[in-house]
Amino acid sequence: MAWPGIGVCERSTPRPTAPDPRARYAGQVDSDWIDSAFNPTAAVLKTLEDFDAVQVIGGGAIIFPANLHVMDGVVENIVAVTVAAGARLSSVDYARRKYVAARNNLPAEKNVLSESFRAARRHISASIESMDGKAGGEPSVGVFASAVALQRLQTSLLAAHVLYSLGLNYEGDAVARQVLEQIAWSVSASKAESVDALKKISASGSVGELKSVVGYAGRMYGMLCKFTHPGYEQHLAAFEVGDDGLGRINVSWDRRQDSALTLVLLADLWVVAWELTQRDFINSFVAWVVRSKLELNEERQFLIYIRENFTADSDSRD
Repeated sequence: MAWPGIGVCERSTPRPTAPDPRARYAGQVDSDWIDSAFNPTAAVLKTLEDFDAVQVIGGGAIIFPANLHVMDGVVENIVAVTVAAGARLSSVDYARRKYVAARNNLPAEKNVLSESFRAARRHISASIESMDGKAGGEPSVGVFASAVALQRLQTSLLAAHVLYSLGLNYEGDAVARQVLEQIAWSVSASKAESVDALKKISASGSVGELKSVVGYAGRMYGMLCKFTHPGYEQHLAAFEVGDDGLGRINVSWDRRQDSALTLVLLADLWVVAWELTQRDFINSFVAWVVRSKLELNEERQFLIYIRENFTADSDSRD
């Protein structure tokens, strides 16, 4: 496991002084950096990887892991509690019998997004685990900065997934563009030999270099920029006037397939960048072929997975 092993950690007390991470490039986070108590941030993020929700009468919702659907009666009990509380019923059992019907599993269009995110996460995790931090000695400033930036993007990818799952496609695309820019930055940053050199590197300005490595990165970035800098037509498509004469901004779940494609393509770019920038510390390559020099594997397994699972009539970002 590569140092730094970055995890989300919420603390109410000051964090202890960090050890020199470059001296422990192959190590784990010190145990005293991780709270032994319940960590609500990590738990909520884990839930949001694949979630369902029950509306609460009077406002709000209860969010829970979607895998609770496989446990007989659990979700019905959650719904019954919300009904009993909202309707001020004295008996949860009565609310369940009278008002709660059995709930089926999540619809396929939502599952495709969650399944693609899990595939993306597995691909990234496997690449990180293939790293031997001791193999290449001490990393340069640029290589280390690239590792930090890329590992941080695991949470950013989850944020994009959650926004897409909520039908907030504009916001999801904005985060996805930020992920792509940071992947590009990591490639450029890996060559830096000083902090001053790192500070001069532009994230958006680095996309050209990433495009020279993976051709579709440039086209994908152009589409994400188009979606996150909408003009009149895009705004009009997201707006409607209801029967009451009030205008509303719509959320949309009609492009989950395209959003899922975005997630897996970002994961492909992530692993390409990780293996390229951390190549002196990688035990086995999946995105690159090692010959006299590194050559991008155009038939890498994850790219084949993407081709097989996403049809050409999708809003292909390739």
